Amino acid sequence: MIVLAGLSLGCIAAIKPPLIVIALALALLSAWHSKSWRPLFALENWIAAAIFAAYLAAVFFLHPAFMRDVMPLLRDVYLPNRYIQVLVILPAFYVIVALVFHAFMTHRSDWLTPPLSLVYAAAGGYFVSFIVQMKFFDYHALPVSMFLLLALSMSVLQSRPQAGAGSGTFMSKGTRVFTIAVVLGLGAFNTWDFYSPQYNGNLSRLIRTLKPAATVTGFGMVPGSQIRAVRDAGGSWVGSFGYTYVPGYAQWYRKNARVGPHWAGRLAHWERWTAEVSTRDIVQKKPDVIVLRDEELVRWPDWIKKYPKLNAAMSAYRFHSRVDVGKGIYPVLVCVRN
Repeated sequence: MIVLAGLSLGCIAAIKPPLIVIALALALLSAWHSKSWRPLFALENWIAAAIFAAYLAAVFFLHPAFMRDVMPLLRDVYLPNRYIQVLVILPAFYVIVALVFHAFMTHRSDWLTPPLSLVYAAAGGYFVSFIVQMKFFDYHALPVSMFLLLALSMSVLQSRPQAGAGSGTFMSKGTRVFTIAVVLGLGAFNTWDFYSPQYNGNLSRLIRTLKPAATVTGFGMVPGSQIRAVRDAGGSWVGSFGYTYVPGYAQWYRKNARVGPHWAGRLAHWERWTAEVSTRDIVQKKPDVIVLRDEELVRWPDWIKKYPKLNAAMSAYRFHSRVDVGKGIYPVLVCVRN
């Protein structure tokens, strides 16, 4: 079990380094309860550290292009955008209200003792990780709500009326459960509303009718939705799609005046780089279909026209249709080869 815990933590650290904060929060809580620093140097932590170090070494030495090309891109795109959109953490607020209400009405004081303290520590670790990343992506805030919901469920299930408490001292059990259910319902509704893009399959059906086993590339695409449509259609994605959000960020920064000349110059560089690489992908790989995310912020057809070589490459394609991909997902413009 110790080895499995170390392997799991090492994989988490490699995939998403900020999530190390959760393990650190739990280790610090264990050290506090045991009044010893030994939990911080447990065997599973050494195993995780070794895996993470090996992963970093492999990236650095085996994939130097990642450090040379991708890391500067991520730095220039993400660092100016370090702010918190309060709405994405709103579902957790409802759960916190329910937790405080429940603790007040039942006079509970065991939230600093296991097992509840472990769940609270995990939720706090995820929140710190959310702050460290400072992105506005909804799913980064979701684990905070989920762990708080778990803590509330455990707290409700473990509640016991105090001996000798009169009916006027505490709310009745049914009233407590009903009130908590209402608050949880509000939280669940907001969670569903924020975190539930509904993929409807329209894009995959269109690609399948255009050409069986089509090759597809695009601009501003999201792997969780549009690229999934290509896979469902039996096609294949060609080109390097990961950088195509750069123009979107650049436009957003300019519109909201969030960056100074230094960052604006860097983003302009990456916009040009995006156009050059996209041109190369289209010319060399000649995809059957090109999909442009149709968003208000970046009018991709207009953006493409700013770059003559990219515009010339796109002249081999014609606009086919605009497709609604699903609730919570940007619609797309579909272009096919002439």
